[in-house]
Amino acid sequence: DVEKSGTFNGPMADAFQAMALASAKSLLESTRRLAEKDTARASAALAELRPFATALPDVAALERLLRSDSFVRTLDDATERARAGDDAGASKLLADALAASNAPDALSAVASDACAKLGKGVYDEAKQGFEKALALAPKSKLAQRGVEIAVLRRDMKEAAAAAILERGGGDEADALKTLEAAATRDRANANVRRGLDAALARIEK
Repeated sequence: DVEKSGTFNGPMADAFQAMALASAKSLLESTRRLAEKDTARASAALAELRPFATALPDVAALERLLRSDSFVRTLDDATERARAGDDAGASKLLADALAASNAPDALSAVASDACAKLGKGVYDEAKQGFEKALALAPKSKLAQRGVEIAVLRRDMKEAAAAAILERGGGDEADALKTLEAAATRDRANANVRRGLDAALARIEK
């Protein structure tokens, strides 16, 4: 049956819909397998399945899974950037993850400010900001990862400061300032002891 508009109706339309649905089911299965190897390509393939989301509830489920995998991968990339000493890169990746999370405005504002502090290398303030975000959303993976990254970078900076005082060279005044701040927070800090012991040993010589 063909209407004047040129579109199919009746049994022929039902047949085409059945064929399209069968094709969509096949594509869904292949996309599910692809998701285990390449989430980016799987996400692109999933776009073709969205028109069938009502008839195939698994489309929405797979989309949620891919979004979650991508989110966690971005957090992992942020951690790697932090380990490499790239505060700006880690900050940007955390901000990207925040933008993709659809977080409530209050949480987003606090976490965004914490990301900016991390990017500037103000680690204690960044940590405090992420802790505030965590208080607003105790299950927030982003806020928890932000705290971890801020502590990681702070510890790296303090270890570098201790190394400068041990071997000499570098900006020793800045290294002392870093360790003095660490001592104010925790006098038992191992890097503080290392750095100050090295500084005293050099003075005694």
